[in-house]
Amino acid sequence: MATKPRYVSVHRPRIMKESGMGKNQRKTWGPAQEELPNPKNYLRKHSREQKLPETITINPPKYSSVNQRLLALPPRREKLAQENLHFVRNQETSPGLPKIAIPLPKMTLTRLNVDSEGPQKVTVFPEIITPVPRKPVPTCVDTCKGHKYLLKNSGLVPQHALKKGYGEAPRFVHQHKQKVIQKAKEQERRIQEHEAKRAQEYADANNVLEDLEQKLETLFVEHHRLPVVLDLRHNQIRKEKIEKAMDQVEKDIERVKRFIANYYSS
Repeated sequence: MATKPRYVSVHRPRIMKESGMGKNQRKTWGPAQEELPNPKNYLRKHSREQKLPETITINPPKYSSVNQRLLALPPRREKLAQENLHFVRNQETSPGLPKIAIPLPKMTLTRLNVDSEGPQKVTVFPEIITPVPRKPVPTCVDTCKGHKYLLKNSGLVPQHALKKGYGEAPRFVHQHKQKVIQKAKEQERRIQEHEAKRAQEYADANNVLEDLEQKLETLFVEHHRLPVVLDLRHNQIRKEKIEKAMDQVEKDIERVKRFIANYYSS
């Protein structure tokens, strides 16, 4: 019997949309939902250094006279404006003195002209700029009593996914791996050398055994060639020497066979 399809409410899309717009965005449990950083905006060198903007255009208010303009300045800057005005007038009335211009890097300075009514270029300093509101630090709440910790460097949020060398093993891991490989190669080389040495020793032992057997066979032939009646003394001495040599060769053969069986059997 085929099962009936599961019931799905027609209001499900609307409910999911409303829940996403409301409660989920302001939840206080679990990691904060924040937008992933763009990999192209990776931290660059000298990017956090404070920079002065070049210039901005300000339309000053129109005053009927210089005195009204000086009175409109704050008290702390009134003295500075009077000194600048006095310096400019002296510079204009002195034909023999050259005009002084002090250029600053990445900034355009113009001579202060209090009588001008058009737009002027003035320098903007950091304390005049309105700071950008600071965003809240992303945190993760993991207990019902409000215990939280920073999401940065916690491993819950991917950072610098397209950074050069991201996901690669550190240098010391490669070095350790190379050391392990080198150690394994050295161990393999030692094992091969040991096996080659054992094979050479085994071949030498077999050669010695073959030589002893051949020597025993030669002595056996000489022993059979002796006369049946040993009436002479030198024949008796020769027979004793051959028998003694045969006994010694048989002992050597037994010793070599025992050595081969015990040392090369494993």
